[in-house]
Amino acid sequence: MTTSAWSPLRNSLFGDRWIASIVSNIGGWMEDTAGAWLMTLEYCINPEQAEEFIAAIHALRVVRLRDGAIRWGIDDTSQPNRYLETFIVESWVDHLRQYERFTVADREIREKVFAFHQGDEPPIISQMIYAHQSQEARA
Repeated sequence: MTTSAWSPLRNSLFGDRWIASIVSNIGGWMEDTAGAWLMTLEYCINPEQAEEFIAAIHALRVVRLRDGAIRWGIDDTSQPNRYLETFIVESWVDHLRQYERFTVADREIREKVFAFHQGDEPPIISQMIYAHQSQEARA
């Protein structure tokens, strides 16, 4: 029987821990090198439901801030049916922790907000890293 370097990954306990370690290391690297992250969600809403949507998304605001966002906003844009939710988290790891903190009640709030979104696809989600100025540029 020939064994390969990947054989230990067939053991689910070892494989799960190895993958968790890799993800943790990547998350640590991202936190160390990146800093704050801006998250945006773009919703397409029926203008006749705008007031109901705004009320629902403000309930989601409470969840976002409780779970680690340091700033939150909802902006209507130049298009009457387009709304942009934005929030900032201090690091990628903090963003991942938001998922861990989500409760059943939080999911219901998010699903209520998402139900206002029109279209076949879910809201467009963007994740942007804060651009640090290099040491040389600051000098």
